[in-house]
Amino acid sequence: ALTGATVGMIAWLQPPPRPLIVPVWVAEYRTNELPTNVIAFRDRQAIRQASGMPPLGAQMLSGQQRHLLLEQLASLATSPADEDVLVFVCAYAAMGPDGVAILPADADLDDPQTWLPIRKILACLAACPSQNKLLVFDICWPVTEAYEGLLSTNLAAALPAELAAVPDPNRLVLPPCSP
Repeated sequence: ALTGATVGMIAWLQPPPRPLIVPVWVAEYRTNELPTNVIAFRDRQAIRQASGMPPLGAQMLSGQQRHLLLEQLASLATSPADEDVLVFVCAYAAMGPDGVAILPADADLDDPQTWLPIRKILACLAACPSQNKLLVFDICWPVTEAYEGLLSTNLAAALPAELAAVPDPNRLVLPPCSP
C-alpha cells in the first residue's frame, strides 16, 4: 500500500503536460457577408488563459488569412516527435467542391479556391511526427445566409468522410457536433 501511495504521489507531483497548441481560429472577416465569429473570440481568450499564451490585441485579422493559417499548420511537420500536439479549429465552415472547408478571414464566398479545405488541415496534422495529436473542431454551427447563398448546415454529417480521407493513426478528433 505504501508503494502504491508513493507512486501516486510522484505522479501527482509531476508537472502537467504542456502540449504544443496550434490555434486556428478565425473571428473576423474582411467581407461584410460574414458576421464576426463571437464564439472564436471567447474560445481564443479561454485557450490563451488556460495555456499561458500571451494575450492578443483586439484586432488580429492579418493572422487569420488563408496563407498564414497554412504556414502555421505546415510548421507542424517540424515539431518534435515526443511533443504532444493540440490543434484547435474554430471558424465558419462551408461545403465546397472539395468537401468541408473553413472560411479564412480573406475568404471570398463566391470563390471556394479562397477557402481552406479540412483535408489540407488534416494533411498538415498527418505530416506532424508527434505520436499524440488531438484535433478539436468547432466549426459546425450553421452560417445560413440565404441572401448570400451560403446554406451549408450539414457539416457534421460530412466530417467522418473527411477524416477517413486522410488517415492518421496518431490523431484523436473531438468534433463538438454530430449529424
